[in-house]
Amino acid sequence: MATPETGGASLSGVAPSIGVAIYGTAVSVKGATNLITRKGHISETSSNENSNSSKKVRPKKEAREAAKEKRDSQPASEKYAKDKAKAKAKAEGPDARRKAHDAKEKGAPDRTKKQIDEDYKINR
Repeated sequence: MATPETGGASLSGVAPSIGVAIYGTAVSVKGATNLITRKGHISETSSNENSNSSKKVRPKKEAREAAKEKRDSQPASEKYAKDKAKAKAKAEGPDARRKAHDAKEKGAPDRTKKQIDEDYKINR
């Protein structure tokens, strides 16, 4: 049987070379695209004008902060307010409890936990 002439080259050495060539081409194309679109370049504007766009976007952190703000703005439960009022009355007497209760203006919306904590703060 006759074998074809390969000229000293083998296919096992060609396959890795083709892969490297394809990878090199892909990297070169991506680099050229980034260069043309100026992606990754520092803007010529001052750093103060571009400070917001240089910050890293963190959607989970932003969502946590938004949820915390929402919780802080929600009114406290009646039980929470009642428990704070009882503790204030026990520590300072019923007049102190009434004074803390009257801190809320008539017709004002329900107080948040933070507002109740301030109004019913126990002074020792």
